[in-house]
Formats: sequence, structure tokens, C-alpha cells
Amino acid sequence: MFSKPSFIQTTAALCICFFGLITPGASQQQATPAANGFSNEIGLDFASFLHGNQGVGIIYKKRIGQTHIAKWQKRNAFRVLAGFYRYDTDNAISIIHNDSTFNTNSSGRGDWYLINAGWERQLTKSKFRFYFGADAGYGYNSYKSDNHTDITANGVPVGSDFYNGEVTTHRVEIVPFAGCNYFFFTRFSAGLELHIPVAMEFSNSRIIRNGEVNLEDDNTIFSSGNDWPRLLYLSYHF
Repeated sequence: MFSKPSFIQTTAALCICFFGLITPGASQQQATPAANGFSNEIGLDFASFLHGNQGVGIIYKKRIGQTHIAKWQKRNAFRVLAGFYRYDTDNAISIIHNDSTFNTNSSGRGDWYLINAGWERQLTKSKFRFYFGADAGYGYNSYKSDNHTDITANGVPVGSDFYNGEVTTHRVEIVPFAGCNYFFFTRFSAGLELHIPVAMEFSNSRIIRNGEVNLEDDNTIFSSGNDWPRLLYLSYHF
């Protein structure tokens, strides 16, 4: 019997098919200057694997306005970024209170969806394209966990507790960014992007025992920080 392909293997196969279909002769291309007339760019982002997550993002860029050619090729572009990411957690926590010890094992899974749209300024010379800009977007996160706590008093087991945790988060953000593309073929480039997001997050947390909600809490927080790199992607230009 054959084993079920992993998520990473499936993603890799899809990437090979994607680039193979849109460029059947890509392997015969030679690296040429990036200063070309291509108006569109579409790419697959793999940065999530560097952060220990699963999933890919898709970025699309469309040139807007005129291209100014001097020492650097300068132009503007509209862009859209969409992604789906999944992460798993597995934690063990021990808390001591007086003569009692609470040992908790928690495992969970979270799914993260996002979509951002914005503008960027592109500066291209030879095989390199540098860019900067900002976008705004919305993200949704759903996290569920199973938790089991064993309670001991003076080393003697006295009870246990089992409950489920659920957290949903809505995130609205503004993201300044800067990045670079390197054209290793006429229509292909590798890209790296860094960012500093500023966001508001609205979260709802619940503890569920025996199918009933025992505790519920709502939080609104302001967050600012980064998880670099934001994007590590391969693009096709057309």
C-alpha cells in the first residue's frame, strides 16, 4: 500500500505543475535583465515553512501607470496577497500551588486566513528589482485545543480535568513593507520581503466542558511587530 502524501509533498507537486503549465519552455530560458515590458506578476510564497507552519500564500502584482526608464526603471504596481496557513501546538505545563500540583497537557491546531491589498513602488536595474510600499488587510484565525489536567496533592493523585479551548481572532492591519526580486530567468524571479505590521486584533476565547461553555472572554489588543521574512516567494512574470 502507498502512504498518503504529506502536505509539503502535495504543495511541492502543485508548484511544479503550476510553473510547468504556464511556462513549458522555462528550462531553456537564459537569465536576462529584469527591465522588461511584463505588466503582471504572480507568485507562490513559502515563508510559512520557515516559521514552522504549513500552507502557502499567493501574491499577484499588476503594473499601473507609466514606466519611467532612466538609470533605474521606475514604476508603480497594485498588489493582492492571499494566504492560508495551518499550525499545530503541543505543550506541557506544570503549576504548583501550596501542596497541590497541576500538570496540564495541551494540543491544538490553528487555521489562519488572510487577504491584503496595496501599492508598491518598483525600482529595477539589470536582474534586480527593489520595491517598497504598504498594504492593508484582514485576517481570521481559528484555534482549537484539547486540554487534560492531572491534579496531585503531596504526590498523591486527587483528580483530573478535561476541557476544550477555542479562540477566534479577527485582525485588521496596515503593513509597510520592502523587498527585492532577483530574475534568474527572463520570466522567473525569487523574492524576499520584510514588513512591520500595525494591527488591531479582536479575539473571543472560550473554555468548553461537556459540550457547554464554562468561561468566555473577549479581548481587543493593539499589536505591532514582525515575523521575518514576511514573504519568500517564486514569481512568474507575464
